[in-house]
Amino acid sequence: MHADVEYDHHWSAAKQAALAMQFFDIARELCGTKVRRIHLVLAAPNSVTITRGRRYGKRNLPSLTVHQYENGSAEGNLWGVAMPVSNVRRAIIVRA
Repeated sequence: MHADVEYDHHWSAAKQAALAMQFFDIARELCGTKVRRIHLVLAAPNSVTITRGRRYGKRNLPSLTVHQYENGSAEGNLWGVAMPVSNVRRAIIVRA
């Protein structure tokens, strides 16, 4: 085993909250630009994904599409979810 390998499979709540806040801050910065939609491919444990989703502001941030990564697929991501933001009331499945 290598000394520089770090095994951190179960991220603490504090670490998850900090990462979610970093993402929120970047999304907020993008509001001041011409960015209208963020495409996100996130490979992370469910708890990280849920924490990130709860922090995303539905009314004041750009539209967000979260793409599912299919490991081993030649296409990479075959579908995604357009999240409910601003005037979109429900999540919508988007096919590639």
